[in-house]
Amino acid sequence: MVLWSRATRKWHIQGFRNCRRIGGTKVVLPRTSSHGLKACDSDRPCCPENQNHDDGLRRDGNPAATRQYSDRRSVDPSQHTGDHSWHVRILRPQKGSSYSSVSEFDTDWPQELLFDLARLKGDWFLDSYQRFEHPNYIQKQVDTVLDLYGISLRDTPVLDFGCGFGASTYCMIKRGANQIVAADLDESNTDFASSFLAGMGISQFATVLHDDVVPTLKPGTFGVIWLQAVMEHLLPAERENYLRRFWDALRPQGWLIITETPNRVWPIERHTTGGTWWIPWMKPSRVFRKMRKVAKYSAYDDDDFYRSGIIGSSYGEILNCLGRPDDCRQATVERSGYVKHVYSRAAKRSVGRRVAASMLGAADLAARTCLRRPITAFMPFLQHLAFQKK
Repeated sequence: MVLWSRATRKWHIQGFRNCRRIGGTKVVLPRTSSHGLKACDSDRPCCPENQNHDDGLRRDGNPAATRQYSDRRSVDPSQHTGDHSWHVRILRPQKGSSYSSVSEFDTDWPQELLFDLARLKGDWFLDSYQRFEHPNYIQKQVDTVLDLYGISLRDTPVLDFGCGFGASTYCMIKRGANQIVAADLDESNTDFASSFLAGMGISQFATVLHDDVVPTLKPGTFGVIWLQAVMEHLLPAERENYLRRFWDALRPQGWLIITETPNRVWPIERHTTGGTWWIPWMKPSRVFRKMRKVAKYSAYDDDDFYRSGIIGSSYGEILNCLGRPDDCRQATVERSGYVKHVYSRAAKRSVGRRVAASMLGAADLAARTCLRRPITAFMPFLQHLAFQKK
């Protein structure tokens, strides 16, 4: 990365001899200075113009190019509470979603967090950053659920189970959550989540735990329990045990949210293999035998495959794991206009998409009326599922 500070109007990049690779991503690490980065005078560039170095980072020392970026204002400086705003240029191809196609962006993140995220995620750096900041990524998931069911997170105890490196927690804080317990089993994830919340000055709104919190859950503790892309990573015994413990831990009128989980009703497995037919319809044992023939998975045991997320879930399995309790209101089944609501937030719209949305809306009505299932129960991913405790 190469950082441009609009506050100092200078490039913050590294000298030749301190370049190194971090987690597979070519990242510029700063020399020691008063703020942890070497500040390069825009009129006296640190590196020769347009020179390429062995770390793959392009040092554009052209003062005119430097001034070009000083006028970018995609981030509102009035909302920035730190000392700097940065313009980040990505010079190495990135993996991940379509949100990783950009090569430059502005950010108010402290530069230490940018480097920490690059160390943690490597070639997935940009995708990981977008999980925090892109309005159509994790934030859209959170906004859709909260607006669809009229849920308020303010002054409500929230368990963000499987919080990862903190993106879902951050998105909930932006929607008013101020009593979050964010838990994950990966210590590198929780370490970054803690650093991120502290670096952004919002650590008072969330407690980050590197622990399996399920055994310690007490009845009636939380108003919302949130599982964002979690179900597919649980072992079979955990799915039943955890969901029942989550249900007991909810307060009356509390919400269990399950979203972004691969659906085993859909015939294509996209989460782990990227698009392999029929895997969701196979028994797990057969899936494991098949995948062990692939070099990448040859050493995986059964638990490794479950943890990878290759065995998704289904709406029926979720109900069975919950024990189909009498005090469970299937809010997603009762909510009319689901497809229309989701389409109203679509990033891309067209006549064809509008027609498809109308057809899905009619199918949703039929599925809810005749099968007591929401339309998402038949889609590639189980999205925006909400179960309310009566």
